[in-house]
Amino acid sequence: MQNLINKLTIYGESKQVKDLQKGIQYALEKLWEAGDAMFDNVFAATALDGLELWERAYGIDTDLSLSANHRRENLIAQMRSAGTTTVAMLKSVAESYANGSVAVTEYYGDYKFTITFVSTRGIPAQMDKLKAAVEKIKPAHLAVEYVYTYVTHGEIKGKPYTHAQLASYTHDYIRNNLEV
Repeated sequence: MQNLINKLTIYGESKQVKDLQKGIQYALEKLWEAGDAMFDNVFAATALDGLELWERAYGIDTDLSLSANHRRENLIAQMRSAGTTTVAMLKSVAESYANGSVAVTEYYGDYKFTITFVSTRGIPAQMDKLKAAVEKIKPAHLAVEYVYTYVTHGEIKGKPYTHAQLASYTHDYIRNNLEV
């Protein structure tokens, strides 16, 4: 955004005009920020102040103890879970909680399916919410299993980590969070 003072050619050097324009410029910038925030609230994926309205529209109890990101994950999962349950729907709902890719595999003869977290290491932060969402949309006669991926010794072995470098981390952190 261009400063308004640059548009004034004759009075641009006047202290009073500069002060007035500084106030107008500030108000205009605040107006643009408010407009941007309003635009963000129109979309569920970027909503912040309007998140409670989105949750109410989709029948979700507002839980202010959750972060805005977690509340958006719950909302998007609820939006994606409408309609007939398919592998694509299960995948979409699981990915909204996993913050990454998942694979859904059906085992027809065993009356079950698995959700494998492909790009998320460890157990996703909102696993209890994911399980509840999957239980809500899956057919009642099917069982579900969750398969987690962790950083393995083999993955670390080929990387330039020394034992001294890894000693500052817990085993839990290495398995779930270490970038390899």
